[in-house]
Amino acid sequence: MQVMRRTVVALGAAAAILALVGCGGLGVNIGSGTSRSSAVVNKVGIQVQSGINIPQVTRNNFLLMIAIAYYSYGGQQYVSSTQGATWTTVHGSGAIGLFNGDCITPYVAGTVLQNICVFGALPGTATLNATVAGNTGTVTVTVL
Repeated sequence: MQVMRRTVVALGAAAAILALVGCGGLGVNIGSGTSRSSAVVNKVGIQVQSGINIPQVTRNNFLLMIAIAYYSYGGQQYVSSTQGATWTTVHGSGAIGLFNGDCITPYVAGTVLQNICVFGALPGTATLNATVAGNTGTVTVTVL
């Protein structure tokens, strides 16, 4: 009897979680279509993926970054998609170098990637941009 009760509770909990995920209740809408694609991106975030979310790299080392596309619906921000971004550097571009997510292959301008490796070349700061569907996220990377 106890096993049957636990099974029913577990199945009920699983159904509730699936219902929330299916409706976007957990804040993630990944997929395709006009409600969940790059067509509705209105914000791009850039986060550090290789450690604490502080865009700081020591000279001659790498920092792995990720671009996240968001859209707003009903006053809330949701993840729009997992497609990549076009990456550029603006000010202080000599301070950093860009490599593909493998941190080996140099990044070719205009290539669309989800992850980018930032190489700390010279001490200073540089502005890193990620553009998805015409929306650009910006972060300042400090090289120590």
